[in-house]
Amino acid sequence: CDWSSDVCSSDLITLPRYNLLIKADQDRAMRVLEEHDIDFTMVAWPCTPWSIMQNLNQKPWQIRNLKRAQEEHRILLMFVERVAHRQYIRNRVNVGENPASSLAWSEPPIQAAYGKPGYTEVVTHMCAYNKRRPDNGMLIRKPTRLRGTREVIETCSRR
Repeated sequence: CDWSSDVCSSDLITLPRYNLLIKADQDRAMRVLEEHDIDFTMVAWPCTPWSIMQNLNQKPWQIRNLKRAQEEHRILLMFVERVAHRQYIRNRVNVGENPASSLAWSEPPIQAAYGKPGYTEVVTHMCAYNKRRPDNGMLIRKPTRLRGTREVIETCSRR
C-alpha cells in the first residue's frame, strides 16, 4: 500500500465530480468502473455519521439529526456494497477503509460487502504511513480498519 500515490484526480470517483448519495451519480460511477474494467478499488466512505464520538453527550435534537444522517448515508453504504460485489465476482481487488471504531462496519451493506470468502481485515495505524496533523506536523496514530482482498490487506498491516 502506498498512501502517497500519484493517482490523477480524474481517476478518482469522489466529490465534487460525483455525489454518491445521488442514484444518478452512483450509476454514472458504476459505468466508469464497467467501461474501464477497474482492477483495484479503494473505497473510503465518510465516517462522520458513523463516528462513536457522535454518540457522546447529545441532546435529543442532535440524536435525531444523527439518525437522519445515518439513514441518508446508508444509501452510500449500499453503493459500497455494489462496488465490492462487482469487484468480487470479477476476481478484482477491493479494499474498504474507515476508522477502526466506525459504526459503519456493523451495518448490513458493509458486512455483506466485506464478509466474503477470501476477504480479511486488519487494523493499521496511519502514523505508519506518515499521517500528520496539519496544524503542527505531529504524527497521528488514527487506528484504521481495512477489509477486502486478503493479499492486499495483509501487506497494509502496519502499526
